[in-house]
Amino acid sequence: MTATLAFTLLGEITIKFDEKPASGLPSRKAEALLIYLASTKRPYSRELLADFFWDDRPPEQAMANLRSLLSGLRNKFKPYLEISRQTVAFKEESPHWLDTAEFQRHAQSEDVADWERAIALYQADFLAGFDIRDSRGFEEWVSLEREKHQRTAVHLLRRLIQHFLDHRAYEKGIRYAARLLAMVPLSEWAHRQMMLLLARNDQRAEALRQYQTCCDVLAEELGIDPSPETTTLYERIRAAVDIRRHNLPVSTTPFVGRTQALQQIEAQLVRPSCRLLTLVGPGGIGKTRLALEMAKTAVGTTLNGIFFVPLAAVPTPEFIVPAIAEAIGFTFAGAAPPKNQLLAYLQAKEMLLVLDNFEHLLKGGNLLAEMSQALPDVKLLVTSRERLNLQTEWTFEVEPLPLPNGRSAETDDSLTLFTQLAQRARSDFALTVENQSFVTRICQLVAGVPLGIELAAVWVRQLTCAEIAAELARDIDFLQTHAGDVPDRHRSLQAVFDHSWRLLTEGEQQALAQLTVFRGSFTREAARQVAHASFWTLTALVDKSLLRREANGRFEMLEMVRQFAAEHLADQPALAATAEQRHAQYFLLLLHSQENNWQTNQRQSAL
Repeated sequence: MTATLAFTLLGEITIKFDEKPASGLPSRKAEALLIYLASTKRPYSRELLADFFWDDRPPEQAMANLRSLLSGLRNKFKPYLEISRQTVAFKEESPHWLDTAEFQRHAQSEDVADWERAIALYQADFLAGFDIRDSRGFEEWVSLEREKHQRTAVHLLRRLIQHFLDHRAYEKGIRYAARLLAMVPLSEWAHRQMMLLLARNDQRAEALRQYQTCCDVLAEELGIDPSPETTTLYERIRAAVDIRRHNLPVSTTPFVGRTQALQQIEAQLVRPSCRLLTLVGPGGIGKTRLALEMAKTAVGTTLNGIFFVPLAAVPTPEFIVPAIAEAIGFTFAGAAPPKNQLLAYLQAKEMLLVLDNFEHLLKGGNLLAEMSQALPDVKLLVTSRERLNLQTEWTFEVEPLPLPNGRSAETDDSLTLFTQLAQRARSDFALTVENQSFVTRICQLVAGVPLGIELAAVWVRQLTCAEIAAELARDIDFLQTHAGDVPDRHRSLQAVFDHSWRLLTEGEQQALAQLTVFRGSFTREAARQVAHASFWTLTALVDKSLLRREANGRFEMLEMVRQFAAEHLADQPALAATAEQRHAQYFLLLLHSQENNWQTNQRQSAL
């Protein structure tokens, strides 16, 4: 079996047979010829090769030198070379490997891992230190190949640096920035990226020193100062050294599960085009807790900090600007409008702002749109029960915790959250074989909504899990707390729903109440016939997190929402009777329309 002939040309130059160094190369020029043939993989006439490698010799002597050299190569490398009286070529089908070919192959990929593999192969410039005398043709070819591989390596390093900067893998980014600076020490882009990486990796003193290194190199080599862009970045980093990093409040509840949600939110936030991301979901679903957890994982990744802006107590949109200013520690001065002052201050800042509870301030959404367009390095993470409906807005729907699946209590997020919260209420509480089914039932009754689980768990001080489940089954209003540090809107599930109900128009309230006559999911047509709910009304209720649209196009309502909205329907007996009558009529007509399919054995279609 023919051994694999391996060439390493981007580092310590080696030619090996199956990891064993190839011996028997008669001269440096023979090695150069073999490398040239293997790299180019083309047939060459003997005359061309003779002139290429001995351009300073008479043609007869050059041809004689080539014959002698080929004679030596033929003995050792016959399986890899095709040598005839007229031409010489490397056998492309022979078992061989070149690091240069592998390097370029990985470089063509769009996979980051392949870029890293390519850079791992690039240990030095092509044929660095490999010189032969009296061969200008070969030297020119080496120079062109070296430049080609250098360009590829620089391009890959730039892509890797930007990728790891965007994805907050700063240690990796720093390593690749160092590689790039070693290759192109005069690149201000590389110096700026290194400064950013160091600053975001909490190495701000090193970032400032990198600027000085940039100044020294440019002055010594080119006699110039850094560009305004580089100097501006230096000033931003220097100004950020003494700024507080965040004002994130300490969370009072445990954070359980939602690893995938955090990853998805981070993946959206790192996109340069995503400057405004809204976490949307019904009250009590855990939007604020999820946003805070995301913010905590990002501490140190922005030059000027991460700030939490609580908006629940802000009465009208006019007070959003002062609320942001207070959170970030900005003081207004002068006669300019406060909004203009705030935008001017944030213009050169790199921040993440968490704007919590925005649903009652939707008319102030234009401010967020303006901020997302005018402030390239400020990210806005918003929590709201309703979409902001802005062109610049990205949205992430926050789902309830997964309900227990019966396989393992240790991996059920709902059970884990209940257990941790119950142990805060009663330190000796434990999830056991005896109470697990009741805890599962509790989590099901509150539909995996974290606030519902939290309100239920505190009752373990007075009731058994079986009793809590029974009370919940009778009346979900049972869930409430009198704890002094809980906001009024979260003291009970009823309070949560009442807050959302007040944000609806009268038409949306009437439609939602009537839709409670459905005991499962329903179609758009069913909603129109039974509740006189238009497409736009259904869309508004979805946007306000009171309805959810399934992948098949049907609509569904959280059981808790259905129970609370049904109470409002019960307060209007005439409307309730009408909705029930329409509901019965709709399904009677639907059943009648499918009767023929049932009788003709097309039962699957009828169902």
